[in-house]
Amino acid sequence: MTSGPKPTNQKKPRSPNFPYLTVERALGIAEKVYSAEKRFAVPLATVCSNAGFDGTKSGSAMRAVSALKKYGIFEEKDGAFHMTPAAKAYIMTPNDPELRLRTAQEMAKRYEEVVQALDHFPEGLPDDEALKRYFVLEREFTDGGASEFTGIIKELVSFAKLYDGEHNGAKPSPENSEGQLGTKLSPAAPPRGGSTNVFSVGGATVELRSSIPLDEMTQLQLERLIKFIEVHAEIAKEDGRGH
Repeated sequence: MTSGPKPTNQKKPRSPNFPYLTVERALGIAEKVYSAEKRFAVPLATVCSNAGFDGTKSGSAMRAVSALKKYGIFEEKDGAFHMTPAAKAYIMTPNDPELRLRTAQEMAKRYEEVVQALDHFPEGLPDDEALKRYFVLEREFTDGGASEFTGIIKELVSFAKLYDGEHNGAKPSPENSEGQLGTKLSPAAPPRGGSTNVFSVGGATVELRSSIPLDEMTQLQLERLIKFIEVHAEIAKEDGRGH
């Protein structure tokens, strides 16, 4: 008696890692969490409930949480989910559309497959059929994964304006970066390995060590640095330590 073919242990094909959520929905979840809780560190169950899930164990909930972490919106530590500085800045600056847009752009580009698609189609995404074909043939997506990611990346591009030349990651020179209080950044002596940078805050000179030279910072990093310096300068003045 002959036996049938032996079962194989082949793994089910899987698509490369791509975002389960659009960055717009992911940031919306963070805003909803803060609006409801008025704090930046919450249990996983709170994140999931504000994302529209009944529990924390379903496949959809786990994929959503993974996207929130991959985008750099939440990080898990000490048994809780903490919003990152970037997510906090986004939530607390509703009247700063430029900062919020650049935050969304940086988050969207944390996914390798998003960056690969933008590089492959530098003039803009093609129609759905051509985009899906690219994902299946060149990026080894499954058919279902390619269809799902096609919809997601088109929403990403639209929300974060990833093809907008005005927001393509170009950054001004440090000498031209200026904050609301007139804070100007200058690299002073050439920073060796990102050593000491000099700042002017209302006429005062401040030195600050940075791991990144000013001329290598992104626009968003420069803006956050300016805000950081200005806030602490104001605190110092109130405490009688500013000059």
